[in-house]
Amino acid sequence: MAALIMALLGLAPGVFDQLASRVGVAYPPALAFTLALAVMAIKLLIDDIERSRLKMRQTRLIQRIALLENELRRLKEPLREPSTDDGPSETQG
Repeated sequence: MAALIMALLGLAPGVFDQLASRVGVAYPPALAFTLALAVMAIKLLIDDIERSRLKMRQTRLIQRIALLENELRRLKEPLREPSTDDGPSETQG
């Protein structure tokens, strides 16, 4: 989106020059670089927030899996009763 706006402003540099003079920038390309840096900084902040959110979600999912595995292990324990029968035994009498 930003590239499209910059391309349109490149096709009509007079519009960009007027915008720069209204904002109070003497050198119009400086405004373009400033806007580009601002957009990149905002994009980096948004990406960092998203990464932090995903990391927190990943941690919660890992913890939930660990709890579920523990519960599953606990529920399976009664099914595994130790048997005293070690297989067929031969008795001689």
